[in-house]
Amino acid sequence: MRPLSFIFICIALVRISGLDLALAQMNAWAHMIYDRSESGLSVAISSTFSGEAPCEKCLELQKEKEKRNAPDIINISSLDKLKLTPPHATHPALLLEDAVLSHNFPPAAVLATMFEDHLDPPPPRYS
Repeated sequence: MRPLSFIFICIALVRISGLDLALAQMNAWAHMIYDRSESGLSVAISSTFSGEAPCEKCLELQKEKEKRNAPDIINISSLDKLKLTPPHATHPALLLEDAVLSHNFPPAAVLATMFEDHLDPPPPRYS
């Protein structure tokens, strides 16, 4: 595997797993503890993790987490417009299989017309 592709795969895995937000959150906490450590380490740690006064980085990370975890909204009315054709409606072999399974055999003339468009002519015979 090429080194560049390996790097891109690692970046994608970090992004998909949410590890980038966790690392950014730990970085924000470390900066908050450092900035608030003038009044003592225990006070800085307790004020950092109390959640009463989050920093700008923490607020931005919270918005990003909410954006990533927001469910995708599907408009049900748009599904009515979507027309899906089942595979047996287009492929004659599947139509024949449905007929055999349900014991409703179509007449031979119907079978011949079903397959006439999908069959190639036989190869020429040489004698």
